[in-house]
Amino acid sequence: MIKIGFAGCPGTGKTSTSRALASFLRRTENFKKVELVPEYARRYLSKFNIEHMWEQLRIFEKQLEWEDSVPTESLDLLITDAPIFAGWTYALEMKNPTDAKENMLMNDLFKKMNRANCPKLRYDIIFYLPPVLEAVKDGVRPETNFDPAWRSMMDFRLRNTFDIFPPIHFVEINAVDMKERVDECIAFLEKNYAKNM
Repeated sequence: MIKIGFAGCPGTGKTSTSRALASFLRRTENFKKVELVPEYARRYLSKFNIEHMWEQLRIFEKQLEWEDSVPTESLDLLITDAPIFAGWTYALEMKNPTDAKENMLMNDLFKKMNRANCPKLRYDIIFYLPPVLEAVKDGVRPETNFDPAWRSMMDFRLRNTFDIFPPIHFVEINAVDMKERVDECIAFLEKNYAKNM
């Protein structure tokens, strides 16, 4: 089974691209059994604002639980638009260096993420979507998500996060058009996982 995550700033098209890729692959001969694991944080944000470090820890644990609850024995591919390590970036943004309790929770989160990526790397592929699309206001994302300076900083931090918690392959998807994005993903899969296709 191949485990794929789509990463990028809010509004870069992770959900749309992951769904389009899954739809395409389900029609291929060798990747019919594809499971999509949605983003827990989006559900949480539809009800609550994230204001405390413990919430980042909870979001990580729920996303991990959702991914790990999928029976992988019969799957060809597991795809998520919310790889568990992306939450590290948001935790860094919230970090208050003078709050001992928050520092302890940050340390706990780091340890849990590290364990999730060792000794075996958790994701085979992270398809990374840079912030080339303008984020759409969906009523869930906070207003800061639309600030170009914030998006640039988050893009930098997210890339660094996947240096800390690396996948086997980190692949930047440069296309803007949805079909071209999916084609880039397929081309990478064909080149690197041809025996499975």
